[in-house]
Amino acid sequence: MNPLKKILGLLWAVLGPALILLAVMQAAGELGTVKPEKFQETLMFWIIIIAIFVPIMAGLSLFGIYAFKGEYESK
Repeated sequence: MNPLKKILGLLWAVLGPALILLAVMQAAGELGTVKPEKFQETLMFWIIIIAIFVPIMAGLSLFGIYAFKGEYESK
């Protein structure tokens, strides 16, 4: 079970920053194509989404780093 925890920990450690980058890229792409009258509404939406999900994804990465280091191994 411990090798599985290490593999999943590595996956989560990489997945966190990748998802943050994906969210920022999605926001930038959507803001580039939105009509001027909807820009402020779309900008506020993405600010809220990114502000909520960045700490969650950072926590996921931190959890993955700890799992990869073996902090959660059963003895």
